[in-house]
Amino acid sequence: MIGAYGGQDLWHEQATGNDADGQKTFASPVKFKGRWVEKMKRVVNQTGAEVIASIQVLVPSSITVAPGDRLSDDETAFHEVVAVEGATGLEGAVRWRLAYCGR
Repeated sequence: MIGAYGGQDLWHEQATGNDADGQKTFASPVKFKGRWVEKMKRVVNQTGAEVIASIQVLVPSSITVAPGDRLSDDETAFHEVVAVEGATGLEGAVRWRLAYCGR
């Protein structure tokens, strides 16, 4: 049933490191099917601080998404992932991940 909600075309840029100027670098965007929802939620980031995420993205488990990566719903404006949590299916396996992004 949750698969019906994951029909939007979305893009993921994996963080790859930093350039000579210290700016983050990213891999080429990868297109996937997921769900983009603009909804504010308080989440805990990887350092343990509470932050407000303004975007929630349902990402299939086949996509490895982590804090620091970027996601987009139009392939032009990318938003940084601040937190990720797993969403298990009825059988207990992680089928989807919820990635939270700031603006």
